[in-house]
Amino acid sequence: MEKNSILIQYKKEIEKLEVSDEINNNINTAKNYMQLLIQNNKDLLKDDIINLMKEISEHFSFDKNSKQEFIEYCKNSYEIMEKQRQEENYQMEILKRAETSNIVDKIFPAIDYRENLGMIYGIKDFDEIGNEITYVGMANKKIYEINKIKNFGIIPTHEENIDSKFSLKAFAEYVNGKTVKANALYSSIKQLFKKYVVVSDEFFDVIVSYIMMTYIYILFQVIPYLWINGEKGTGKSTIMKIMSKLCFNPMFCSNVNPANIFRQIDNDGSTIILDEFEKMYGEDKQEIIKILNQGFNIDGVVPRCVGQSNQIRKFRSFSPKIMGGISNIDDVLFERVIKYTTTKVKNITVPKFREDKDTKMELNKLVDDLYIFGLIYAPRIKEIYDKSEVSFRGYTLREDDLWNPLLCIAKIIDTENENTNVTDNLLKYAKQLSNEKFKRNIENEPKLQLLYYLYSYFDSINAVIRKLHNQKYGVELVALYEYLSTKDELKWIKGSSSLGKKLTQWYGFEKKRETDSTDYELSGKKTYYIFNQNDILKIMEDNNIKVEDYE
Repeated sequence: MEKNSILIQYKKEIEKLEVSDEINNNINTAKNYMQLLIQNNKDLLKDDIINLMKEISEHFSFDKNSKQEFIEYCKNSYEIMEKQRQEENYQMEILKRAETSNIVDKIFPAIDYRENLGMIYGIKDFDEIGNEITYVGMANKKIYEINKIKNFGIIPTHEENIDSKFSLKAFAEYVNGKTVKANALYSSIKQLFKKYVVVSDEFFDVIVSYIMMTYIYILFQVIPYLWINGEKGTGKSTIMKIMSKLCFNPMFCSNVNPANIFRQIDNDGSTIILDEFEKMYGEDKQEIIKILNQGFNIDGVVPRCVGQSNQIRKFRSFSPKIMGGISNIDDVLFERVIKYTTTKVKNITVPKFREDKDTKMELNKLVDDLYIFGLIYAPRIKEIYDKSEVSFRGYTLREDDLWNPLLCIAKIIDTENENTNVTDNLLKYAKQLSNEKFKRNIENEPKLQLLYYLYSYFDSINAVIRKLHNQKYGVELVALYEYLSTKDELKWIKGSSSLGKKLTQWYGFEKKRETDSTDYELSGKKTYYIFNQNDILKIMEDNNIKVEDYE
């Protein structure tokens, strides 16, 4: 029904309202009617309400005071209704968006990957007066200014400039058809390192594949850190310095403020290179360890209080990390790293790494090629990773996760050149490191440490094993303790009673107290635990270890 018709109808209804001799009754009748009218007709405008109020006031012949009271009441009722209507309209507008909206998938402009866009990198350039400009370049050969990319339906996580080593000129060369072969790039980087450092053949492949991984690390759920451990003069610092020239958006630091690292990763997705890690101490080191303990996982974030109001903000911590130092690192961090120990090499002389003009040109070309490698190869590497085409069976599942990114790159390199054996070298080194981690884990895990010596006890000439009344064979506790107490690694066992509790609590071995019938007067009752070598082997198997792993 049209609004004019509605107003005419209301005027007719007003004429039918009963007029009382009591003015208060008339006011209440008028208020009630107007309240229903306002609630049931939200399309009425303010002018419509005013006209109807006039009609009602004339119908009841309100005096000045009654009329004023009625108008105030109607005004308040209308304002309440208007606010409700505005809120309802606001809610409806929001919910209407659900009919056409898509899930907003923000890109991290420093480095990211999307199926429809390919690999994404921040690109650094300058305008004619030297002001920094950041572009976002994509494998599909499209490029946008970071502060204008939203106009084209791509939402960035932030619009701050990115400290990228990818130049606009290099991206233009890619757009115009420049290509890179992964195996040739790998060979060039490897030759550069061989010129200045001496490490094992396997670790050369770790270094090169790790550098290449930094340009596509966003493809993986979990990435490894690199831990280079060694005394001064063993090439450790040279390795890290060259890597700082080649890795993705590198930040080379020693005794740095942790806040700078937070922001560098959160804004630039940087590869963090921490030299002289052992010299960091106190609260700063604890803050950096927080980053390291989270930053190997793609979902890794670290909350920090920022600003004068100390608001909590979650900073990204996911990025490659390379650490170097003389002393060792704690067990938790050790599980997240690929470690190499540099040593002094006799009778071999290598030139000192210096950044002269020719070396800088070589490094710049390699960096440009590494970006283009990422743009070209990311889809295939992601496919290898997602389909689990490579794998490493280490002591723990975490080891498998850490090695898979490098093995994906190795597969690409080996596929392009049948004369390379990068995959085999990585697997060989992974196995060596897994054994080292396992032995370190045993040293720090008494439950695993004890198993080997329980197994070896059965081969000892002093082993006391007796057939019990239940026809099972038992190991005499005191004799077992005397054997184990001679082992330096087991000095933590404080007496036979302590040992007995461990045998029950840790391994569930059954305990029996029996008299040695051969010499009752001398022996009395003795304590026996029922287990054999096969029982030990079963527990080892459950913990994914073997006897030879201890040797």
